[in-house]
Amino acid sequence: MDSLFMVFMVALSAIAAAISVYTLLTTRRQEHHNIVAVKRAEWIDDMRRLLFEFIGTYMSTPEKAQKLAITQKHIDLYLDHKNPEHEKLSEMLGELARRPGQSIEALVAEAQTVLMGSWDRMKLEAGVTESQEKRMRKALDGRSDVKEYFVDPGEAS
Repeated sequence: MDSLFMVFMVALSAIAAAISVYTLLTTRRQEHHNIVAVKRAEWIDDMRRLLFEFIGTYMSTPEKAQKLAITQKHIDLYLDHKNPEHEKLSEMLGELARRPGQSIEALVAEAQTVLMGSWDRMKLEAGVTESQEKRMRKALDGRSDVKEYFVDPGEAS
């Protein structure tokens, strides 16, 4: 009877140890995802600020070529030049910095594409599922303080 009890206790201890190891690994993975998501959100905020600075300088004083070039190079440091959308945005910024007076509509559209792609990737890395996002949108619907953050690009006009 004692040996059966010992076998049962050893088996129970092994199961408890396996559960502990699994919990530790999933917790570490989730912590990593959270860190990556926070850093990507910071990247998105920084890109928006720099793009706003570039566009603001361009719109107010197109003759400030040096300021435009510096801001464009600063933005380039944030871009992944292996990504075709990022490369296209970089080329558009360079073209506008070299030849002021052009329309910025295409630049704004490309910047939105790059930012939305990064936003979607951040949600994926953070583990936000489509159904969770829908529930979040539903819960926040009607709240004016957060509504502007959940506008689909297709809904904006």
